[in-house]
Amino acid sequence: MIAYTVALSVIFGLAFLKSGSVWLVSYMHGVNNQSASFFYAFCCMPSDPVFSFGIGLYGIAIFAAVAVLLLKSKAWK
Repeated sequence: MIAYTVALSVIFGLAFLKSGSVWLVSYMHGVNNQSASFFYAFCCMPSDPVFSFGIGLYGIAIFAAVAVLLLKSKAWK
Protein backbone atom coordinates (compact mmCIF):
# COMPACT_ATOMS: atom_id res chain seq x y z
CA MET A 1 0.00 0.00 0.00
CA ILE A 2 2.86 2.40 0.75
CA ALA A 3 4.55 1.93 -2.64
CA TYR A 4 1.21 2.44 -4.43
CA THR A 5 0.53 5.64 -2.48
CA VAL A 6 4.02 7.05 -3.07
CA ALA A 7 3.82 6.39 -6.81
CA LEU A 8 0.34 7.91 -6.96
CA SER A 9 1.53 10.99 -5.05
CA VAL A 10 4.08 11.69 -7.79
CA ILE A 11 1.28 11.69 -10.37
CA PHE A 12 -0.88 13.93 -8.18
CA GLY A 13 2.06 16.25 -7.51
CA LEU A 14 2.79 16.67 -11.20
CA ALA A 15 -0.88 17.41 -11.86
CA PHE A 16 -0.77 20.11 -9.19
CA LEU A 17 2.44 21.61 -10.57
CA LYS A 18 1.07 21.70 -14.11
CA SER A 19 -2.39 23.05 -13.25
CA GLY A 20 -1.72 25.03 -10.09
CA SER A 21 -5.09 23.90 -8.76
CA VAL A 22 -5.79 21.61 -5.84
CA TRP A 23 -9.24 20.91 -7.32
CA LEU A 24 -7.80 18.87 -10.19
CA VAL A 25 -5.85 16.76 -7.72
CA SER A 26 -8.96 16.33 -5.57
CA TYR A 27 -10.91 15.18 -8.61
CA MET A 28 -8.14 12.76 -9.60
CA HIS A 29 -8.15 11.36 -6.06
CA GLY A 30 -11.89 10.74 -6.28
CA VAL A 31 -11.56 9.08 -9.69
CA ASN A 32 -8.78 6.87 -8.33
CA ASN A 33 -10.90 5.81 -5.36
CA GLN A 34 -13.95 5.09 -7.48
CA SER A 35 -12.07 3.18 -10.17
CA ALA A 36 -10.32 1.09 -7.53
CA SER A 37 -13.69 0.25 -5.97
CA PHE A 38 -15.07 -0.73 -9.37
CA PHE A 39 -12.10 -2.95 -10.16
CA TYR A 40 -12.24 -4.65 -6.80
CA ALA A 41 -15.96 -5.26 -6.94
CA PHE A 42 -16.45 -6.30 -10.56
CA CYS A 43 -13.26 -6.93 -12.49
CA CYS A 44 -10.57 -8.56 -10.44
CA MET A 45 -11.28 -10.68 -7.44
CA PRO A 46 -8.04 -12.66 -7.22
CA SER A 47 -7.62 -15.44 -4.74
CA ASP A 48 -4.57 -13.64 -3.35
CA PRO A 49 -4.80 -9.83 -2.87
CA VAL A 50 -1.07 -9.47 -3.53
CA PHE A 51 -1.79 -9.99 -7.23
CA SER A 52 -4.67 -7.53 -7.51
CA PHE A 53 -4.35 -4.50 -9.78
CA GLY A 54 -5.08 -1.82 -7.20
CA ILE A 55 -2.54 -1.97 -4.41
CA GLY A 56 -1.13 -5.34 -5.39
CA LEU A 57 2.12 -6.01 -7.21
CA TYR A 58 0.70 -5.20 -10.65
CA GLY A 59 -0.75 -1.87 -9.58
CA ILE A 60 2.43 -0.88 -7.79
CA ALA A 61 4.54 -1.78 -10.83
CA ILE A 62 2.35 0.25 -13.18
CA PHE A 63 2.22 3.34 -10.97
CA ALA A 64 5.94 3.13 -10.17
CA ALA A 65 6.78 3.06 -13.89
CA VAL A 66 4.55 6.08 -14.53
CA ALA A 67 6.04 7.89 -11.53
CA VAL A 68 9.61 7.33 -12.74
CA LEU A 69 8.72 8.66 -16.18
CA LEU A 70 7.04 11.72 -14.68
CA LEU A 71 9.96 12.41 -12.35
CA LYS A 72 12.23 12.61 -15.40
CA SER A 73 10.03 15.30 -16.99
CA LYS A 74 10.95 18.99 -17.04
CA ALA A 75 8.25 19.89 -14.50
CA TRP A 76 10.37 18.53 -11.64
CA LYS A 77 13.54 20.42 -12.60
